[in-house]
Amino acid sequence: MGYYVRVFCTGSEIPPLNAVLEWCAKEGVELKPDEHSGDVDLTSPGWYAIGLLYKEENSPLVVDLNRGVGIVDCLFQAEINEFLESLEEAEDSSGRSKVLSHLKSSKYIVAVQLLNDIDDDGFHALDTFTRYFVEKCGGMVQADGEGFYDGDRLILEC
Repeated sequence: MGYYVRVFCTGSEIPPLNAVLEWCAKEGVELKPDEHSGDVDLTSPGWYAIGLLYKEENSPLVVDLNRGVGIVDCLFQAEINEFLESLEEAEDSSGRSKVLSHLKSSKYIVAVQLLNDIDDDGFHALDTFTRYFVEKCGGMVQADGEGFYDGDRLILEC
């Protein structure tokens, strides 16, 4: 099992992957679909999973998109509920309030699994990829073992 970084997005539109990959390329990070990702339509907002290569010799960034589709038992709602529950005992602070509000208004989650062979280039690719969702989709980043970020600033440790 790998390490996860999630972006909780409040934007109503899910971008097609080609828009995200083009933006990353303009930022100097070339990402391409892993051949094991299957037939993902990069032009459609209907994507739900993909492996993105930042280097041929390294494992891909494993990306899953979980939508809030109004179903109580969906993975999206389970993740939101799990984080809301875990924050119940967190010390009351402006960071906690901001995170709780953001989680409650999130419409989808972009979850990126980092595998064991990730290197500095992979972390740079991850940062660029997740920054797209922060800047364009109302995203807030959560990193396992660290917490929630507002931009580059940790606002709630978890």
